[in-house]
Amino acid sequence: MAKPIKETPILKGQDAVRFQRQMTNSVKISDDARKKMQANFDKIQSISRF
Repeated sequence: MAKPIKETPILKGQDAVRFQRQMTNSVKISDDARKKMQANFDKIQSISRF
């Protein structure tokens, strides 16, 4: 049998500040890079059989 999953602890103090800072510092990508990634995704999706 599997072990039960423990509850996720709530972040407090500096851990919470660090986590919030990491989540808000997202990297923006250019439209060209986004289009290239979408084209690659579409190509892989068209040949995959799930």
